[in-house]
Amino acid sequence: MSTEQLRLRAAPPRIPFRLPSSTGSVVVLVGGALFIALVTTAATWGYRALFAAVILVNLLIVSVKWPRLGVVLTFIYLPVMALIRRLLIGPSGWTATDPLLVVGPLVALFLVYRVVIAERRPAAQDKLSKYVFVLLGMALIESMNPSGGNGVTAGVLGLLFIAVPLLWFFVGREACTPRMALTLVYLGVAVAAVVAGYGLWQTQIGMPWWDQEWVKVSGYAALHVGEQNPIFGTQDSVIRPFGTFASAREYGSYLDIGLVFAVALALHRRYAALLTVPFLGWAIVLSSGRSILVLGLLGVVFVVGMRTRSATGLIVTFVLGLGVLFAVVGVFGSSLDKAANQSSNPLVSHQAGGLLHPLDPNQSTLLGHTDLLKQGIIDGFKDPIGKGTGVTNRAAGVAGGTNQTSEVDISDAFISMGLIGGIVFFSIIVMAFRRVVSAYFRRGDPALLAAGGLFVVMLGQWLNGGLYAVAPLTWFFVGWAATMALDRPRAKSKPRSGRAGGATR
Repeated sequence: MSTEQLRLRAAPPRIPFRLPSSTGSVVVLVGGALFIALVTTAATWGYRALFAAVILVNLLIVSVKWPRLGVVLTFIYLPVMALIRRLLIGPSGWTATDPLLVVGPLVALFLVYRVVIAERRPAAQDKLSKYVFVLLGMALIESMNPSGGNGVTAGVLGLLFIAVPLLWFFVGREACTPRMALTLVYLGVAVAAVVAGYGLWQTQIGMPWWDQEWVKVSGYAALHVGEQNPIFGTQDSVIRPFGTFASAREYGSYLDIGLVFAVALALHRRYAALLTVPFLGWAIVLSSGRSILVLGLLGVVFVVGMRTRSATGLIVTFVLGLGVLFAVVGVFGSSLDKAANQSSNPLVSHQAGGLLHPLDPNQSTLLGHTDLLKQGIIDGFKDPIGKGTGVTNRAAGVAGGTNQTSEVDISDAFISMGLIGGIVFFSIIVMAFRRVVSAYFRRGDPALLAAGGLFVVMLGQWLNGGLYAVAPLTWFFVGWAATMALDRPRAKSKPRSGRAGGATR
């Protein structure tokens, strides 16, 4: 027998990968439908449909064979999705019903099928998973709840903002590995640095035409920072930066994520990440979001405390960190206030005024937000069945209804999903923090340290699906941290006859 024959006999048979027929049908149908829409509709929607079709089909095809790569590519797409939408204003105009918006949700649905259903993995295999599964089920039920007055259409659209982020929990639980999580941390720092550069360009140099056009057509009043001139009747204001995102809030949240990720890496001797900290810090200040700055600082303090790898160290560090922050405000507050008032930059003065005078309703919205939070929780007790998924997010506006958001996801959960839904969601947050802290104390994984910081800076916005990039990222890390905390080996995939490439690990 020849050497070549021996080699072929010893080598295992190679089964060529082929797309599962059901998945291939979905890809063909979706791509075909979008192509028909491109041909038969006006150019206003056609260009956007073409981009959506190209991106979606490629992400789905990649996710069939390499689901983890599909996740990474999706998390690269989501931070630039809004920028792509604005770049298309020139050739195709603007539309709120943009097909690019559904690319992320469709990929999330397919990834859940790919790594959970197709692999025959249990959806609720531990306590945290059961709570998330219950919350997801409640969201589906509440989408049909008409008591909010916005109708079933708003409720179904509301699933895009509440249920879709929860899907990423199951993707993270089944698809993520420590190596992949660390890759996403590095990617988060890099993307945040690029986004910060774009945001600083918007504030220091000027907004490019596509951003200016978007500000005009979007009607996004919260972007304006300044005061109304009573003499000339003009708006003496500037536009706060929003980077590559569709809101200043998501822009600031992503900067916070990049900041805590960089600090977490530096605490594990990846010192090069520190080079981005001053850059990200200045961009956060100029984002003019007071809650963004506060959560970013709290996230850094929490990460430093977690690094001690003891509960006592975490508590002591967090308390001392808060004490130092209050001491700085107390000692240097008047000087900072004076310098901010003399500043020619309204973004800086707006930031400092709210932070140094948090209880002054003329300079800070803290009391207003606190009242909304309290009232939202009270509404959950008054109306225990909830008002439906379409009352606390953008679905209300799209469907022509009334938005009743409290601007904090915990109280929004009480409003939209009632008393039980609010309690379940709050329990999930508590369990997620316990899981990530305990897992890090045992393993010392830098990605777990970064995840702890992520959970802090996203407080109040975990379930805000309108933050298209950061909410999915948060739930993905919640799912992974939950698995790491269990210290349980992953179940092996059951063989499926006639199919290749079934294992995800």
